[in-house]
Amino acid sequence: MDNKLKFQQLECYKLATDEQKEKLNKEQYFDLDKLPGNQLQTEFVEYIYYRGTQVSILTIKRERHYFNSLCEFFQKSSHQENSLLDREKDFWIKQLKMWMIQNGRALTKHKVTNIQTESVEKAALIRYFESLLEFTLDRSETNELAKDIWHLERLPLILRTNPIVNHKTLNFRGIRQPDIREEVKKAIYHHLKTEALGSIKRELSAMNKFSKYLDEKHSKISTCEEIDREIIEQFLINIKVESNGGNGIRDDLLKLRNVLETIGKIYDFPHLTKLFLKSDFPPERKAEFKSYSDSELKRLNAQIVKMEEQIARAMIIHQMLGTRISDTLTLRKDCLYKHDRQDMIIIYQPKTRRYEKPISRELAQLIGKAVSYANEHYPESIYIFADENKPERPISYQTLQDKVLRMIYEKDIRDDSGNLFGFGTHMFRHCYGVKLTELHVDDWTIANLLGHKGVRSVQYYRKMSNQRMADETREVRNFMSQIIAVTAGKGGTGKSTTSANVARGLAALGKRTLLVELDFGLRCLDIMLGIKDKVKHDIGEYLEGKIDILTATTKVETVENLYLVCATRNPFMDINPEKIMGVCEEMRQHFDYIIIDTAGVGSSVFSVIKAAELILMVTTPDTVCVRDGAILSDFLYVKNCTNQRLIINKVSQNFKDEEILYDLDEVMDSVGIQLLGVVPEDNNIKVCGAKGMPLPPTCPGAKAYAAIARRILGEDVPLTININ
Repeated sequence: MDNKLKFQQLECYKLATDEQKEKLNKEQYFDLDKLPGNQLQTEFVEYIYYRGTQVSILTIKRERHYFNSLCEFFQKSSHQENSLLDREKDFWIKQLKMWMIQNGRALTKHKVTNIQTESVEKAALIRYFESLLEFTLDRSETNELAKDIWHLERLPLILRTNPIVNHKTLNFRGIRQPDIREEVKKAIYHHLKTEALGSIKRELSAMNKFSKYLDEKHSKISTCEEIDREIIEQFLINIKVESNGGNGIRDDLLKLRNVLETIGKIYDFPHLTKLFLKSDFPPERKAEFKSYSDSELKRLNAQIVKMEEQIARAMIIHQMLGTRISDTLTLRKDCLYKHDRQDMIIIYQPKTRRYEKPISRELAQLIGKAVSYANEHYPESIYIFADENKPERPISYQTLQDKVLRMIYEKDIRDDSGNLFGFGTHMFRHCYGVKLTELHVDDWTIANLLGHKGVRSVQYYRKMSNQRMADETREVRNFMSQIIAVTAGKGGTGKSTTSANVARGLAALGKRTLLVELDFGLRCLDIMLGIKDKVKHDIGEYLEGKIDILTATTKVETVENLYLVCATRNPFMDINPEKIMGVCEEMRQHFDYIIIDTAGVGSSVFSVIKAAELILMVTTPDTVCVRDGAILSDFLYVKNCTNQRLIINKVSQNFKDEEILYDLDEVMDSVGIQLLGVVPEDNNIKVCGAKGMPLPPTCPGAKAYAAIARRILGEDVPLTININ
C-alpha cells in the first residue's frame, strides 16, 4: 500500500477550480504511516476516497487536520484494536472524548448563526470521527435495507427528491426499540415509492420522538403491535404539556399516524389503523401573511445586486418569477423559448409538476445572461445555478440563505420597522402574488402564473380587501414596450402624418418612442420631423446586414424622447417581416412605444401588422376611403387582428354635404371599428409637416393628436371635436 494518499488522487481534486487548487500547497497528502496497523489504514483510505466524492478539495484540506488528530489518538491509546469494527461506535466516541479532555481539547463549541442565534454543537473532530465510524460500519454490511443508516444512492428506487436539499441518508438509529425499528424500516421503504423525501424525513422524525416517549414512559413496549389507544392518549397529553403547540404538533401526529397505519397493513395489525381520532389533531394555524413593501425591496435589492453575479441574478430572477425558491434554483439551461414572439419559461417544480408561463423581455434577457455564465463555468451541468463543488446539482437553499443573511448583517439592512431583515424567500412570492391582485387579475390566472394546482391559495394574496378586487379577468401584459401599427385602406388618408404626430404626442408625455418607417422608396418622415439632413443611415442598410439597427436610428432633435428609423430610398427592396420584427424585439428594451408606419397591405406588411399590440386604422370622411378602410378592417378581423382602433382624419367643419357621408357616426358604423380620435382639417398640419416643425400646441390639430396619445396611455380624454 502507498502510505501517502495524495490530494491529487481524490475525485474532488480533479473537479476543483484553478482558484481552489491555488489555495493548496504544492504537495498535500494524508500520511497513513501515522496509523497503527494495515486494517486501520485501509478503513481510513476507503473513507477519505468516499469523502473525495462528496465534498470540495478545500473541505478535504480542513479534514486532514482531523485525520492527524485521530492518528495521534490511535497512537497514544492503550487499547490494541486493529480495526474500527472491533468495537462499538459508543466505545470509540467515549475513548476519543477522554483523550480530548486529557489533552485539553474542548468537546463542544458555541456557534453563532447568520441570524444571530447561539447554539452548542459537538466539536468538529467528534463529528468527523462519528461520520467515519458510520461509514465503516455501513460498508461492512452488504444489504442496504438491513442497515440502520440507508445511503439513498444505494437504494433500488427512484426517489422523489428536491435537488436544492442535499439528503444523503436515512438514519433509523433514533428509534430505540429494535423490533419497532425494523417495522418502521419496512413502512418507510413502502412510502419511498410514492412520497417525497422531505415528507419521509418528517415521518422518521415523528417516529423518533414517539420512540423516545415509549422508551421513557412505556419501556416494556417492544413492537408496534403492543401500541393501543390508551398509549396514544397518554402520548397526546404528554406532547401538549411538553410543547408550545403550533403546526409542528399537528404535522408530527399526522406523520406518526401515516407510519403506524402502514405498519398495521404490512404486519396485519389492524388496530393500528384505528388508533387516532379526528379530534386528536389540533386545528391548523394560518400562517401570518407577510410581504415586503416597495421601499423594503428597494433597500434589499440595492445590496443584492452587489453580491457575486450569479447569486445576485438568482435572487432578482426569483423575485421577478414569483416562484418557489426550489423552482428558481432548479431552472434548467433550456428553460427559455418563444411562442408567438412572447418569451416563455419552463419551470420544473420539485414540489408539484412542470408548468410554463410568459415572462417579460427584460427577465428573459437576465435569465439568458445567467445561462451564458453557467455554460462558461459549468458546461456539464443542466442547471443554471449550479453548485460550484458539485455542478451536477443545483446550488442548495442553505448556501443561498447563508450568503444573503451574511450580506444583510454586514450591510445592516433593516425593514420599515427598523428590524434587521430576515430571510424568507417565500415573501418574494407573496409580493408577486399581491402585485397580480392589484392588477385585477382573476384567481385562475394568478394560480397559473404562480404554479398552484388550484385557486384556494390565491385568497392570501388579496390582502388589501376581503372582497374580490375585480370580477373580470384582465390580460397580464409582460411586454416592456407596445408595438403600434398605423395603416390605411388607401393612400392620401394622412397615415404618415398621423404616425409622426401620434409619436410626437407620446414622446411629449415622457414615453421613449421609436418611429419605424416602412414606405420604401417614398420616405417622408425625416422631412416631417425636421431631420432630413441628420439621417445618415436607413433600415435598408440594416436589412442588407451592413449596420446594426441602433446605427440606423436617428434622434429627433426638436422632440425629446423621439427617434426615427427611416425607410430605404430603394422602392424594390423587399420588406422582410422576420427582420422587421427582429428590429422591434431588439428595440423593446430601449423604448416604451414602437410605432410602425406601414406601406400597402401586402403579405409581408400584413405579417408586421399582425404582430402589433394595437392597430390604428386611419381614414377620412370620404366615401372611397371609408369603403377601403372597412374592407381592410374586415380582412384583418378574419386574420384574428381584433385590436383595431379608428382615427378619422381631415374632418372639415362643412363636410356635412349631401354628396358625402352625413356624420362621423356613420363613418364609424361603416368601418366597424371603435373610435380612438378625430383630427380636424388644420392648415398648420400641412405647413408644419413641410417645414419639419412641431405643431403649435394651441392649434386644433395639436390638441387632437395630444388627446389620441393620452387615450393610447389609457386616460379618459374627451374628443376635441363634436361628432354629433
